[in-house]
Amino acid sequence: MSFLKQSIHKVLIDGEMKDQICKLVCDCWTDINYNNSQNEGGVSLPSGKKPEQLMHRIIEMFTMPGDLILDSYFGTGTTGAVALKLNRKFIGIEQLDSHFDKAVERLSAVINGEQGGISSSVNWKGGGSFISCELIDDSAIFLKRISSSKSSEELVELFDELLSNPSVLNYNIKINEVKNIRDVSFSNLDLDLQKKILIALIDKNTLYVNKSDIEDKEKEINEADIQFTRSFYGE
Repeated sequence: MSFLKQSIHKVLIDGEMKDQICKLVCDCWTDINYNNSQNEGGVSLPSGKKPEQLMHRIIEMFTMPGDLILDSYFGTGTTGAVALKLNRKFIGIEQLDSHFDKAVERLSAVINGEQGGISSSVNWKGGGSFISCELIDDSAIFLKRISSSKSSEELVELFDELLSNPSVLNYNIKINEVKNIRDVSFSNLDLDLQKKILIALIDKNTLYVNKSDIEDKEKEINEADIQFTRSFYGE
């Protein structure tokens, strides 16, 4: 036996915090409205954005104020926005440049008191801070140039650049065999196959500059980025 008042909790319903008689939730939630959530937070992500109310429920169920939340597929920053509004810390990781830019824009608006999503429900007035960091490209630059190339002539030039930069090549590559491909048959292949060959040559483990290489003069990393990287690791 338990007292009824022990089952009454404040729950976010239709944008308002209401006292509700509660029970253990199942794993199918049909009460959260997804309509128009694609523009929530002032940035658009059609068919891919989770509503802040959903993240509010999950974060409140499993964390306490001050806890650290990790979202390794950060998208446009819904998790970070809700974490800020609920007084949690967060780390977000995002690969796509377009999503990264939208997340930075959105979180900046949240700090300035943005009133979308759950803001009015939790009496959000703004505040907090965040740091945004980007990985420094290494061989990723070659991948982007290969993918965006429009002609075989461009790819032949890139082939020569790759051969003169062995540090970005896969360690299994036999340089003499690759040079033979370049000299004998590469220019006769169709564009898509040329791109596949060049992409296969690149070591995918070196897409970004490792911390141990930040002082390598060939990387041309400026002193401000070196110092920031050290501070990030507590050095």
